[in-house]
Amino acid sequence: MEYIKYLIQQIISEYSVPLVFALTNVGDDAQTVTAEMQKALNIPDEFEILPLNPEDFNQIRQLFYNFKNITKIETEE
Repeated sequence: MEYIKYLIQQIISEYSVPLVFALTNVGDDAQTVTAEMQKALNIPDEFEILPLNPEDFNQIRQLFYNFKNITKIETEE
């Protein structure tokens, strides 16, 4: 888990690309699970975390639609 947190922070701070996080196998309480993962992985509130069933084309399409109006989040160094 620590390495995943490190990788996320590196991507956020180093790359100027749109970024949306998707979680698979979330279950029925998606709002609670996504909030817990956001906290556990230290993902800034500016980034959206979406529950995703990779077998559902509409959910995959919605994931890509979330890139439409995203700009790079400026981070402090």
